[in-house]
Amino acid sequence: MVENLLDAVRAALGRWLTAEEKGGNAGERLQLYEIRFMTETQLSLRASVSEYGFAYLEDALGDELKAALRAEAAVKSGNARSAIESSAIVGGSGLAPGHSRGNARSAIESSAIPYKARIADLGDDALSFLRSPSIVQLLNALFEEPLTLSEGASHYTFYGPGDFLSLHRDRPVECAATLILYLDATSPDSHSPLTGLSLRVFGEHGEKAAEPRLIIPTRIGTMVVGSGSRTWHERPPLQPDERVIALTACFAAAS
Repeated sequence: MVENLLDAVRAALGRWLTAEEKGGNAGERLQLYEIRFMTETQLSLRASVSEYGFAYLEDALGDELKAALRAEAAVKSGNARSAIESSAIVGGSGLAPGHSRGNARSAIESSAIPYKARIADLGDDALSFLRSPSIVQLLNALFEEPLTLSEGASHYTFYGPGDFLSLHRDRPVECAATLILYLDATSPDSHSPLTGLSLRVFGEHGEKAAEPRLIIPTRIGTMVVGSGSRTWHERPPLQPDERVIALTACFAAAS
């Protein structure tokens, strides 16, 4: 299965092409992406998800795709507006049931699982990437079940100084699997024990664990995958002059 997946991912390798370049209508994007995977990497990711609930792959994106997603995130951030969201459980979007989605907004949880960040709806580039055959087949293989993108629980996330994500698990229905891409990560000292540029993973019984079982560094180009609805995880508060821009996506079990 891993070998077949590798072949599928290799077949999807490429650069971004417009439909005009392929003889179609100008401006339409084809879903061709640069993602580097090897058989050993597939096995390693699956083993880490099995043991820790999360896994990560550094330098996962090609330069063109990374630039396109960063540009799209910058546009979304430029339309930011502030709001306060509150719910008893943090999901992929962090929105309470019944709340409408804006283009971008401040999200401040004030319930049992607090967090603070800005979030924005995904654009066409991000949605095309997340729905690409290579990503779908990768996740299906890692989690051994068919998955589908939960668009309403997926977004761009913008962390700045003082922003954080407290210990939580994602919403079980929308987030059977979680995928995170780090598009920007800035810190004057990313090795400081106080840095917010890390995702701390505590396993399925995180509320009882004193120390994280896995710490994932937040670095540009890193892709994180995990069972976010089963595995407790958190992001410590970002320190002065730290910032993170991430594409955070949830995938549900296909019906």
